[in-house]
Amino acid sequence: MSCVDRFGNEMKRLMDEYEATIDLVNQLVKDTRMFLVEDVYFAGLLSSDCEKYRYGEDNGFIGVCGNKVLEVTDISYRMKFYPIHNALVSAYYEKLPRISLGEIFLLEMRIFLGENNRTRVLIQKIYPGAGGGNVYGAVSRRSLNEIAKKFHIPTPGLGIDLKGGFVIIEFKIEGYHFAIKYSNRERRAYLEGGYPQGFEDSPIACAVTDAVARIVTEAFNLFKNIVDSGIKFIITYLLY
Repeated sequence: MSCVDRFGNEMKRLMDEYEATIDLVNQLVKDTRMFLVEDVYFAGLLSSDCEKYRYGEDNGFIGVCGNKVLEVTDISYRMKFYPIHNALVSAYYEKLPRISLGEIFLLEMRIFLGENNRTRVLIQKIYPGAGGGNVYGAVSRRSLNEIAKKFHIPTPGLGIDLKGGFVIIEFKIEGYHFAIKYSNRERRAYLEGGYPQGFEDSPIACAVTDAVARIVTEAFNLFKNIVDSGIKFIITYLLY
């Protein structure tokens, strides 16, 4: 099995875990009808050791978790007709310090983890009040820079969208311009474009795909830990 194939298998596993996590949140929102999707993320941040901030003009919130960041944007986190949501807003959100985009955008890799606006509308038709906003994780891509330096190549370009189900790693090497792509629709990773012979199992391909797998895993683990903590927080609230 080539390095590209192994990368595809790892991405498939992570994408499946991501979808299962999202489905769990949406089902909980549907079953209880007492809070919004973004409340799970916010409650999870409250339960974490991350630094917590209001984002901009009340359109989301941010958790700075060591050298990682979780953002929930494009929402209006204010009072609505949901008891748990309102309790979180009045007791916690309104007391958080504000932070600007410039103050937190120190990390290089921004990974899309949540629903875009069009998807959010579709979710709300199925799960009224589901909300969701746009969710991003930001993690360091320093390992890619170090690999590029080691092999004397330009740092590969990287696009990651767990919600969209794709990962793209772009290379420019010795006159070749090509990419390793993972598509959840095809459930595999593959090379696209003109590339050097035998590249799929070369030291460069193996080093880069291993690094990207770690980057995606790190972002997903941040997201899942926040979601798991948020669900636990809300279930505890419902029990009492």
